[in-house]
Amino acid sequence: MGIESEQLVFDYLSRVGDLAHGTAMSAAERAALVGRLRDEIGRQRSAATGGGESRSSVKRILGRMGKPEDVVAAASGGGGGGTPAPAAVAAPEAPAAVPPPRVPAADPGPEPVFEAMPKAFWPDGDIGRFRGGIEIPEMLRPGLAGDDEPVPLTKPSDAAADEPPVVVAAPEARPSTGRRLARAALSGRRIGGPVELLGVILLVGGTVAGSIVVLALGWLTCYWSPRLSRREAQWATLGMPAAVASGYAVWLLGRAGGYWGELLAEGEAEDLLSDHWPWLLRAAALASAALLLLRARRHVPPPKADT
Repeated sequence: MGIESEQLVFDYLSRVGDLAHGTAMSAAERAALVGRLRDEIGRQRSAATGGGESRSSVKRILGRMGKPEDVVAAASGGGGGGTPAPAAVAAPEAPAAVPPPRVPAADPGPEPVFEAMPKAFWPDGDIGRFRGGIEIPEMLRPGLAGDDEPVPLTKPSDAAADEPPVVVAAPEARPSTGRRLARAALSGRRIGGPVELLGVILLVGGTVAGSIVVLALGWLTCYWSPRLSRREAQWATLGMPAAVASGYAVWLLGRAGGYWGELLAEGEAEDLLSDHWPWLLRAAALASAALLLLRARRHVPPPKADT
């Protein structure tokens, strides 16, 4: 089947469907009409010489089928090709209106007598022109002498006395600030592991015992930390002792220059250094242990979502 001939059939059926959509035909009727036309075109193309593949043969078949306007008009019954609609039957003439018989007027009866309504009691007289609404008899009747008790408008409920008292549960005591901080500090996964904890213990133990060997093992463990980055391990092992030594050197130079404290005599700086170096070593170890513990107790960051 050629592309051009198939396009002609498609355009013809599309035109029929568009025209049928503007008529009173239902969707099922329009689909049935297009289906019949497609089957008829296919049957005539099969019966034609050469299978009706050429453009000219398809045009002849479509010409025999008729214009889309005529096909739709014939299918819907509203065109010239369809059966004409029957003429409208004339409606029978309505009988002439007969005037209804006249009814004699009734004799006028006695005029209605309006009785005066009883006036309600009110201490100050009438209640203006108030009428209707909800009236409470206790408010309208005259008060009795010695009747000082107010009239209850609601009846006491006996069921309320039998109900057990409602016990309101006391709110739960919130944990103290120290406990919440401790819980936040101890919960969750941390970056540090047993190696970092061992380094902190060795540094603190060496500071208390005053053992250089234990302090050296602590610094080696700190430098070898597998959980910290190289920069963090170097700061904890070398940076903190260097910071303590720099601070002491600044203090010692200030004393030697007379900027603070008494001016040091010749040879007194060496004596101070020989007396203070054990304490400097302990301060450096404690500073390294503090930095190591601080970096090791950090929370493990959550994994990044794949984008």
